[in-house]
Amino acid sequence: MFVPDQINDQLPPVHTLPPFEQFILQFISIIYEPVSITFLGNCLAGTDIPIPEVHRLTSNELESTISQLREQQFLNELNQCPPHLAEQLTRQAVAEGRFTDLAALIEKKAPVSYLYGKWATRCQRALRQFRIGMYSDDFDKIDEAVTFLEKHGQEHTGPEPPAVRIVARNFDAAWFGALPGSQQFFLLNTIIHYSMDKACHFPAVIAYLEDDKGITLSEDERVPFQRMLAGYYLLQGNLEKLEALTTAYTEAFQAPVSPVPLPSYRDRSSRHWSFLNMTLISSTSTQGARVLFSSISQDYSASSLF
Repeated sequence: MFVPDQINDQLPPVHTLPPFEQFILQFISIIYEPVSITFLGNCLAGTDIPIPEVHRLTSNELESTISQLREQQFLNELNQCPPHLAEQLTRQAVAEGRFTDLAALIEKKAPVSYLYGKWATRCQRALRQFRIGMYSDDFDKIDEAVTFLEKHGQEHTGPEPPAVRIVARNFDAAWFGALPGSQQFFLLNTIIHYSMDKACHFPAVIAYLEDDKGITLSEDERVPFQRMLAGYYLLQGNLEKLEALTTAYTEAFQAPVSPVPLPSYRDRSSRHWSFLNMTLISSTSTQGARVLFSSISQDYSASSLF
């Protein structure tokens, strides 16, 4: 399986920056789309949100700060943070209690519209709304953004779903484990489906699913996640891990969630294995794994976690 780049870039030491510069970077990270210094100034002028170390922000001070942050490579020429840094900064804003106010200010000054405006702008703002929804636990915003990007996003933001682009490529197990179980499942379900479709591997995501001690869910909540991991092993043809998983969590696999009995997976010479191999390893189809995934998704959707 292809292993895409994840967190390979060495992050600049954000925590060593003055509080004002950290604030500006957090604000830009939530905006997410390309942004002008003029827009930043208009947003922050007269706002009630406390700005560290600043009594009254001037345009010269803001312009000088942005220029320095570009020189230090915290920002690119479009005044955007590198992807992993953007997530780190936004999570920092959440932890420091200023995310909600900053997100509300951004949505007020640059409202999202899925019906009007340039396609590129609409798609960029859909990504922004997905992130705001994810970091504020607002599933309506997530759902609206995903629906729009599925129809129109590929040409303007690339083929990756936002869950892959934003979560899988910038995965942080401690942050992810603090999310509600339903949101974890929604994001992981999208990531694993994409991974299976594109034959790519996100090691940090799989490590999270495999970590019994690190996962923060209750025993009952873990069942659909265990079945999700089984589906992933199934597509890989990783029978050793599949057997170990189903043996360790027998109760999670009592229901007939797949068209092939689990014991037959252990016998590579069986007719079942030949069929499984042709179905799942074929480069033209992942439908075999999707049969298992359909059951998994139904299991979780029917739960009371929402």
